Amino acid sequence: MSPSFLSTAVRPRWLGLLGLVLALATAFAALGSWQLDRSRDEADAPGIVEPVALRDVLQPQEPLTGDAVGRPIEATGEFTGEPLRVEGRRLDGETGAWVLMAFAVPTGTGTATLPVVRGWVPDDARAPEPPAGTVTITGRLESSEAPTGTTGGSVESVSSADLVNRWGSPIYAGFLVMDSAPAGPMRTIPPVTDDGGFALLNLSYALQWWIFAAFAVFIWWRVVRDAHRHELAALVDNGSS
Repeated sequence: MSPSFLSTAVRPRWLGLLGLVLALATAFAALGSWQLDRSRDEADAPGIVEPVALRDVLQPQEPLTGDAVGRPIEATGEFTGEPLRVEGRRLDGETGAWVLMAFAVPTGTGTATLPVVRGWVPDDARAPEPPAGTVTITGRLESSEAPTGTTGGSVESVSSADLVNRWGSPIYAGFLVMDSAPAGPMRTIPPVTDDGGFALLNLSYALQWWIFAAFAVFIWWRVVRDAHRHELAALVDNGSS
């Protein structure tokens, strides 16, 4: 009589491995639950009120980490060049454009360009001129968008990969959305909120940990299944010899 899968699985070798796998899966599941709790806490938290200096969060040409996305930032520098329109952006049910400009930030060895979205304007409106000279601006950091190319005075996305070809290097891998727009046709762009009551980044981490936990148990089942199949194949070979 051929051994069943269960008879293979309950052998001490595989039970010992199962104990290790379950301990690992339990740790992964606990980490997932912790990230889920963090996602709820961060969604309910009032947020960081005081902005921090840009240099303390992001350096030119360095990747923007998930923890820095949405962070209130303060930067000192000068607006340079002509504004670009990021077309096809909606606000309060209207279609318009973001007003994007290069902001030259002193770095100690020169300047680096920080892409800055000053606000939103309707399609038929002209953005007011930026302040001249050295100014300090505040806003939130956002991740650079996917590159789509630039044409004339408009772009389809805020992408450092595209903008470096227009504005030069060094450039920050991310952009700042100003937290207040000047009076007139330009309006402030509000942050994207999650109506589900979760911080999406932490929620994605929680799902990843739970997937790891399930995958660990799956790997154990796969190893035991393969061992069982080898045993059955050995019995067939011995029976035919």
